[in-house]
Amino acid sequence: VSNALEEQARIPLLRPEGMPLAGLASHLQGHARVRALAERGLLKWVLSPNARPEGLAGAAATTEHGGFDDDGATLGSTLSFIREGG
Repeated sequence: VSNALEEQARIPLLRPEGMPLAGLASHLQGHARVRALAERGLLKWVLSPNARPEGLAGAAATTEHGGFDDDGATLGSTLSFIREGG
């Protein structure tokens, strides 16, 4: 969970930066190396929700962190990535 293992406590407004968490869009979007890998097709990065039709790789409709396993679009997208080999 975000901020759970901080050496120095994250305090909103006073010390908001915290430790970046892999998989959290707000931490990845500004990371140049991550963006470069995604642009070269070496990293699969899917933001949710998005407008891709359910059944296509990259589709995701969940709006909650824990909702990925309840969202048909996200589950189908994950299976599409697996079937495509990455």
